[in-house]
Amino acid sequence: MATKEEYQAKMDAQFKDISAKLAELMAKADQAAAGAKEQYKEQIQAVKAKLQETQGRLGQIKGSSGEAWTAMKEGTEKAWGELRGAMDNALAKFK
Repeated sequence: MATKEEYQAKMDAQFKDISAKLAELMAKADQAAAGAKEQYKEQIQAVKAKLQETQGRLGQIKGSSGEAWTAMKEGTEKAWGELRGAMDNALAKFK
């Protein structure tokens, strides 16, 4: 099982990846026609909401002590899966 620090490092790397993909999506939205721009904005908002939720959960883990972080890990993993799904959905719609 990964240590708390290893888990945090893994999640931080994944956040950087998602943030890069979100920036790519936002750049596409800026270049899109008016009708498509609205669809991009909706998808971006959905991803941002999931990103904030997941970051909040990771912040709780970072602030936890001892074995408490393992109890929070499951919720963070679920939130991460939802975030990844929202991003994949947004990218699929606008390829």
